[in-house]
Amino acid sequence: MFSAIVLSSGGLDSLLVIKLMEKTQIPYKVVHFDMGLTHNKPIVAGLRISKYFGLDYLVKNSIEIDKIEVATEFYNNIISAHHHVVLKNICLDQKIFLLTKAHEYMLELGADFIVTGDVIDQRPLIQGKDNLLLSDREAGVEGIVFRPLSAQSLPFGIDLERYPQLKKIMYDFKGFTKEREVLAKELNLKEYPESKNNIDDYEINMGKKAFEVFEKDQVLNAAHIHRIGLHFRLSDTVRFVLGRTPFESTYLNKFYDKLSLKGLSFKVQKPRFLFGFLYGKDIEKKHEQFAIEIFSHYINPTAQETAIQMYDHEGLPLGEKMIAPMDKESFEPYIIHINTIFCPLRNLDQEQSP
Repeated sequence: MFSAIVLSSGGLDSLLVIKLMEKTQIPYKVVHFDMGLTHNKPIVAGLRISKYFGLDYLVKNSIEIDKIEVATEFYNNIISAHHHVVLKNICLDQKIFLLTKAHEYMLELGADFIVTGDVIDQRPLIQGKDNLLLSDREAGVEGIVFRPLSAQSLPFGIDLERYPQLKKIMYDFKGFTKEREVLAKELNLKEYPESKNNIDDYEINMGKKAFEVFEKDQVLNAAHIHRIGLHFRLSDTVRFVLGRTPFESTYLNKFYDKLSLKGLSFKVQKPRFLFGFLYGKDIEKKHEQFAIEIFSHYINPTAQETAIQMYDHEGLPLGEKMIAPMDKESFEPYIIHINTIFCPLRNLDQEQSP
């Protein structure tokens, strides 16, 4: 009889909560919902290297894990049906979908609660406190999701009199804090690569490896760009794309170098390495300004201005510029509809404006 199910993506945070749950001696079941990232994608091998190492780690350490394929249902019911639960944010839709499946699995096992490795503000669009609580409500799991790494800042309805052990594994992590790496060492996760080095260095190396694997087997075309990053349609022929993590940014940076129709690119090193670029035909100054203000938003939406390194279409530095972030409401209509991200890109001249 299991009291809890623990969701595992294979990342460091998932492994941390599994090791923490081991300490409680509360009976639990580890489950991985396979979203299809290991099938027929140009960045497959890199994602397997970075994320699925964690699943290999579980197997090597005799931690039983149930793998459940949900990709078909997700892509058919959410993406192909053009159905978006929350603000056309496919990442949040995916979060809600996975929590819904977890709830079904929890009830099937007769368990009492769900455990996840979420950390507040690691990825604000899905892991901001309000969005975490929103995803719980939409999935019908409000009050039964326990997130040990940020539990001190999140409400939950789990009976601590019945499970007093949970009090000992409640942390207050926010973002990609170094405290995660300290905890990894305390829990003897030295074998896991993310716990050995700075998280940025780790993701950057994975981005390089992913591109190297892609280059061996793929022919460059615009459709592949849409497999990763966040994409905006600024006109019928102009696109802006940015990486939201060092992994995505490194991969896209290498991709950008091989494009023929490209414009300005932008980089920042802190607080994390991020990269964005314009591509397409007839790129104008207004597109450049619009793109860099969006880029500034994703670095720090609350800042008055952010220092951004700019490069011309040949990759030559244009110097650093202080840019104020654009508010989200102004650029949301330009985000390319999610089905474009998963389907081949048509000729830019044939696409319509939003």
